[in-house]
Amino acid sequence: MIWALFIYVVVFLPPSRSRPVFHHWMPLISALVAGTVAVYLMARAVASHASRNLAIESGKAIQIRRRFIKRTMMLQLLMLGGFYYFVHYMGFGDMLGASSVIITQHWIIPFIYAGLIVGLLFLIQLGAYSFATAWRHLRDTERLALGRKIYPWPSPMRYAIDQVRVTAGILFTLMIFGTLVIYGRERLLAWSHSEFLWRHSGSITELLVVPIFWLIYPYILVRVLNTRRLEDGDLRTRLLAAAGRHGIKITDVRVIQTHHRVANAAWIGTILPLRYILLTDLVLDDFSAEEVEDIFAHELGHGHHRHATWYLLLLMTTVLWFNAIMGAAGRLSGWVGPTLVSVFPMFCLMVLIVAFGKFSRLSEHQADWFAARHWAKRWAESAPAGVTVATQADELAHLPREAMVSGAALGAAALRNLADENMLRTDRTSLTHPSIEDRITSLYTLSFSPHMERRLHRHAQIWRWAITFFLVVALAGRVYLYFIK
Repeated sequence: MIWALFIYVVVFLPPSRSRPVFHHWMPLISALVAGTVAVYLMARAVASHASRNLAIESGKAIQIRRRFIKRTMMLQLLMLGGFYYFVHYMGFGDMLGASSVIITQHWIIPFIYAGLIVGLLFLIQLGAYSFATAWRHLRDTERLALGRKIYPWPSPMRYAIDQVRVTAGILFTLMIFGTLVIYGRERLLAWSHSEFLWRHSGSITELLVVPIFWLIYPYILVRVLNTRRLEDGDLRTRLLAAAGRHGIKITDVRVIQTHHRVANAAWIGTILPLRYILLTDLVLDDFSAEEVEDIFAHELGHGHHRHATWYLLLLMTTVLWFNAIMGAAGRLSGWVGPTLVSVFPMFCLMVLIVAFGKFSRLSEHQADWFAARHWAKRWAESAPAGVTVATQADELAHLPREAMVSGAALGAAALRNLADENMLRTDRTSLTHPSIEDRITSLYTLSFSPHMERRLHRHAQIWRWAITFFLVVALAGRVYLYFIK
């Protein structure tokens, strides 16, 4: 958090003034070369320091890895922020807005701009390769001791390219989309003589463009992540049958190529034509069919409870309140208005992170319990004759305790395997996920205390009502200001 505040103060608070010194090529080239060398050396120094600690303190390998990831992320953020202000100062223009480098400059300038960013990101990942290989060697040693298979490690160039493809793809997609949105809004205002569009262009952008981008982004993401379709076979048939058992429709099951570095899965998308479940290659190659189905059922739980839609509504609520308060602060006189304009964006971002984290951790518990219910229903379908079994598990019907314990045990086994494959601490709570121990405890609590599920869903309902309330208040405030005032 301290690093995030430091980056915010250094990068975002100072006023930026564009000076037309574009024709001074020698200072520009010299500064770019010096910055490139500095970025590479910093990445090498961070990786070398982490690798030495990893060899000496292998017992703290997970903490060392987390610290290294944070430092490389900070290095990338500092590089992007510094490069943005550097090109702005040198007269290239902003990335977004009327002076966007993509729109206002010569056609070759955006390609130079993009090439420099990709090159610097590539150097950071290339410098970090030494730590990645040391970490992979430690991980492979433990896998061999457990009798598990090890997989070939990519070359430095392939590793850096794979890392940069994801980072740069997401970055440039967001940048180009934002630029086109702002440019389209300005063109619409220039061509239209409607007073309504003039007065409500900001609200139209917030309420239409952001949801549209949220809906279509899964199509872009499955290509940025270099995914492939899960091959036809018994596993694909089994997973699609699991989705059909709960009446959940998905567009496709995709496999993310990670060179067997990560074991994970994700649900992306809200509308049916663009709704995917992603599985990494390590999950498919190292997990049993039952564990893969449990992970898949967990992602189905996210879709069943429409968590992606509620994440969108939470984002929209934050955006509406942010723009409303920033607009009000801009009309304040004295030092209060400028101070609030400078400080409030960081405060709003922190509030969004905290709220999203709490709601996301609650959602993970809901998805875990959905997967446990899935296995309980599977167990119930094969129950011996004469055993009365309820079939509407989503309506809190009481399944036999044996069925619930069986579902919880399968979910706990999959969670422990995920922790082992990713070498995660089971007692560590992240921003978006509860700790593995908490999730396993929650699963067994469901098995022996079914009323806890009702309490969990009640908490989730409170969150949904709170998001809806603040969203409605923000929209009502906009209507009052625009139509009544």
